[in-house]
Order: sequence, then C-alpha cells, then structure tokens
Amino acid sequence: MRNSKGFLLLEVVLATVMVTSGLLFVGRVYSSAKSAMERSRTLFHSSFLLEQKMFDLQISDAVYDTGRVKFQNNKGCYWEVRSTAFDRKAPGFLKITLNVFLPSGKTSTDTYWLETYLMKNIPEESR
Repeated sequence: MRNSKGFLLLEVVLATVMVTSGLLFVGRVYSSAKSAMERSRTLFHSSFLLEQKMFDLQISDAVYDTGRVKFQNNKGCYWEVRSTAFDRKAPGFLKITLNVFLPSGKTSTDTYWLETYLMKNIPEESR
C-alpha cells in the first residue's frame, strides 16, 4: 500500500458543508437577535410615548377627541385620543383610548394603543 499524504475530495466536501452550515446557523441567530432588538426598541419607544401622553391627558383640564396629531419631538410619530362616557351614573369617568402611530417602514406604520379610565370634571352640557 502506498502512504498517501493529503485529503480526499469527500473529506474536503464534508468539511465545506459543515463550515457552511455553521456559518448559516450563526447568521440566522444574529438576524433573529437583531430583529428582536429592533422590535424591543420600538415597543419601548411606543410605551414611553403612550405614558407621556397619558400623563399629559391626566394633567389637562379636559379630554377631547382628536384626529391624528404629530408629536413635537418625534419625527413621523402621531397620536390620537378617543374618549367616551363610562357610565351615565358616574359622570366624572371617561373611557380613554390613546393610539400611537409609529413609522415601521417607508410607507407603513405600527399602531400601539392604551385604554384606561380617567376621572374628569365634565361640563354639564357635554354629558
């Protein structure tokens, strides 16, 4: 028998397949982690904007329904409020739905919302 020094073609192909599959796996994990971080950042940003606007609504004297209104310091972000009387027997309570619209691409937006109840002094004529 001859003493062969070198690799067989089969060994080279198997090593290439193993390295390629490992790199594909690492790339997939990185891509998933990157998209999860981006989604987490978006959710944090939307929750911060919702909280900020909810505090503004609690401090203000009245809550009115609005159309889409731009946030002052956040480019491309909008908010809107819808309020309805909670119950005729409890006239000071309003059901508030606060929507925040964040850009999620060139043409699309993501909508996040918060629904809560506020106690407000509502004028007699608007009940």
